[in-house]
Amino acid sequence: MKKRLIVLGVLVLVLVAAIGCTSNTSNDGGEKEVNVSVSEIAEKIQSDVEWPSLIDLDEQGLKDFYGIDASDLEEYDVKIPMMIVKSNEIAVIKVKDAEKVEEVKENIEKRAESIKETFETYLPDQYENAKNYLLRVEGKYIIFAVHEDITKVEEVSNNFFK
Repeated sequence: MKKRLIVLGVLVLVLVAAIGCTSNTSNDGGEKEVNVSVSEIAEKIQSDVEWPSLIDLDEQGLKDFYGIDASDLEEYDVKIPMMIVKSNEIAVIKVKDAEKVEEVKENIEKRAESIKETFETYLPDQYENAKNYLLRVEGKYIIFAVHEDITKVEEVSNNFFK
């Protein structure tokens, strides 16, 4: 009887350990890959948080404003203000190769500095927004946002990476 209880206890422990080890990892032992389109993330952020009028950046705009080559990206959704009286921007990017993530992130950081410089002596309230931006990296995904309610933007984006 004791042997059966010990064997049963060991089996339960092994099962619990196996479930715990596999719930947050992929087959290769790495972090579980999120598979959601960048447009879905961007649309949710824009629907849950109020934004001024924004325009989409095409490949050339992405290169001009962010210094990012679209050929390095799997997909992207980047929007900048229609008029330069707002600092609000949103960029949701999925990089093709994980080795390029740091390079793309550095280019986004340069863009954040550029936005701050633009508004530093121009519009103080927009300068404050630009100083408190969100830059989040989750695997191959990068989310960048400048907004008055950056906490809300972050909350919405968190829901995609739980």
